Amino acid sequence: MSRIPCAKALVLVGGATVVAALAVARTAAVLPTFTPAWVGGSAIASGFGHSVSFAGDVNGDGFDDVVVGAPWFASGQLFEGKAFAYHGSATGLSPTPNWSIENDVAFATVGSDVAGVGDVNGDGYDDVVVGAEQYSNGQQYEGRAQLFLGSATGLAAGASWAIESNDAGSHFGADVAAAGDVNNDGFCDVIVGAPESNAGGTAYVYHGGPADRPGCQSVPHRSPT
Repeated sequence: MSRIPCAKALVLVGGATVVAALAVARTAAVLPTFTPAWVGGSAIASGFGHSVSFAGDVNGDGFDDVVVGAPWFASGQLFEGKAFAYHGSATGLSPTPNWSIENDVAFATVGSDVAGVGDVNGDGYDDVVVGAEQYSNGQQYEGRAQLFLGSATGLAAGASWAIESNDAGSHFGADVAAAGDVNNDGFCDVIVGAPESNAGGTAYVYHGGPADRPGCQSVPHRSPT
């Protein structure tokens, strides 16, 4: 993917007009041109918008929020990466980030992928997982995923849960996503991909849990080999 300076992420507001335009576009086999309702950006060559996701309602104000990754962001450490959250409101998304996170580790690429994962700890606020696929801590490019819990003020400044693959070159966290409630216990679950693990790649599912626990179990259910 090319690293376009001042990369942008766009949000389009839906409605009857948009639905009609999409129907016309499908019929004509061409895509319509929309005017974005919101445009976000970050530093030059940061890769802002490399990953984008619906975040749910992380601050419980009744408006949905979004999270955006910029894995090539550099502020003291080359390609450390950064993730940003923007809160929704009656007028749309905030023009400036309401939350951001970086980990000050060179080449970690925080924001390789980002995902709203629902309410993993049952506290009434939606939560977010951030992947850092090139994170190295003992094993080069083992990768890492971090969970940030929502609250009345938004996402927590620090991760409530973080896990590394301890598998060199596995790129754990290259893909992160909500897994629904796979064990029907009432808590949302998380799935994390490590596409270079075990040569063929591995996916890991982590179950959510009550508010008095970190939010995700540290022992995953792995994909079959």
